[in-house]
Amino acid sequence: MSEGQTVFDVQTFGEDHWISAEQRPGQDAARAVADRLFADPQCMGIRIVKETKKADGSCDETVVHCEIRESPETNLEIVVIDDAHLCTDIYDFYGVETRMTISRLCRRYIERVFLTPTEFLHNYRALQNVKAYGNLLEAGVERVAALQGVLPGQSASARRDKIYDVVTKITQRIHNVGESRGLPDLVGAKLDDVLDAVVGLAPKGREEYHALVVLCRDLVQHRSWLAKFERLALMCGTEPRDDVLAMIDGVVADLVYIPSALHDILGFQRNLGQLVCSIAELCDGSFDGSASEAAAHLAVFLPLLAAGRMPQTQTALLDRLTRQICSSQPLDRYDPTRERDSFKAVASKLRQGDTVLGGSLVAEALAKREMALFGPGGMATDRPAPAAPPSTPRQIAAHLAELAAQGAEVRSFAPGSVIFREGADPDHAFQVVSGHVEITTVHRKQLVMLARLNEDAFFGELALFSPMKRTATATTMGGCQLRIISMKEMEKRIESLDPFCRFWVQYLVSRITDLSARVVKSSAGGKS
Repeated sequence: MSEGQTVFDVQTFGEDHWISAEQRPGQDAARAVADRLFADPQCMGIRIVKETKKADGSCDETVVHCEIRESPETNLEIVVIDDAHLCTDIYDFYGVETRMTISRLCRRYIERVFLTPTEFLHNYRALQNVKAYGNLLEAGVERVAALQGVLPGQSASARRDKIYDVVTKITQRIHNVGESRGLPDLVGAKLDDVLDAVVGLAPKGREEYHALVVLCRDLVQHRSWLAKFERLALMCGTEPRDDVLAMIDGVVADLVYIPSALHDILGFQRNLGQLVCSIAELCDGSFDGSASEAAAHLAVFLPLLAAGRMPQTQTALLDRLTRQICSSQPLDRYDPTRERDSFKAVASKLRQGDTVLGGSLVAEALAKREMALFGPGGMATDRPAPAAPPSTPRQIAAHLAELAAQGAEVRSFAPGSVIFREGADPDHAFQVVSGHVEITTVHRKQLVMLARLNEDAFFGELALFSPMKRTATATTMGGCQLRIISMKEMEKRIESLDPFCRFWVQYLVSRITDLSARVVKSSAGGKS
């Protein structure tokens, strides 16, 4: 879209969000598309959004038409999820992983009543309202039990009984503590005073639970996300005690995991790519919140996030970040031609030196999106998909050999020649052209054969990516011809890759070499 251009975006309603289906330049044409889509009984809803692009790249959006199909109450409030954290005892149900599951499962209800999972778990009336709301609890338990029942050693019926048992215990616990008259009131923003006051009231080690009950009794009175966020910021202050911050961290984690609450906290996000970058910046405390309505309150938490003092919030942000990257939504739906640039901006934002923010899960999510977008036949690629590679291992090896042969020389080796020794510095990789090569190592003063390689096999290849010393010895068995692949030649090829692909190769190699090093250390009698 160019500046000033207007389009009408026809969207369909999924389980819990709107999905762009088609765009038309005029409203009448868009209405015709909407009517056609809504004629399908499987379509739960349609709407038409008038979008006008502004000079700063953002869009003015106005909903000009919307229809929602009536659906049974039993299916209205539960969001179908595909994974659920497995809890082993009652205390696991209070953890951030379980609260994130509750947030995804009950998203519609949560966004309707403006209550976080922490408030459900620590306020008797809030939990009773959940239990009384249609079949929300029953449907949620059934879904979670079904997901967990397929795990080894588990069954759906056993998990269902376990969850109901824990819900009963949680309810009794809240009632016994929350409805008692002995708890102090939260006066002003003195949460540390509350913690000090409950020391004599709560069993040893359970003081935080009693203080959270008092905190949630206060928070349930604030029925907007920004009001809760402001309240928490005031309680936190600039130099919070560790025990006070731990409680606040849990509720802030709940807030940033709820999509509508995160939107209120971050402010307007131009597209999914900008949202992902903003979540990453919020996670490491570098986010510029000057344009947000919550700017003053963000200023309280950003230094704490940068210092790593809010681990639950960072866990929630990274999970949200990973799920957004893995989603099928484009990073820039207003301008599909910029999808490649948007992805590179996201990858650059998440890369921190030789690591990725969030570790392997985020790196894997980036790799999946990168392959979906730019791999053979990907939606953002500007070239046709190449022919499929040969299917058999022998043909694949031959195909790799053909590529490796460009710029590589073939040498002959006499029987029993040592190609390289364990502990030596790496310099080349090799491929067996003819003959056999034996890979051996010494373990507990005994020679152990790791592999016997035949024609077309590669060995010593990690030398092309890592300075790690050789972890085994390679010796020819009979006369051999080997193709020698130089490090410099492969460096040229790797440098020609897309920056993210280059980083991804280096990341995978680092994981392999790290595992290899730990195995070697373990074999030597050390701790991995």
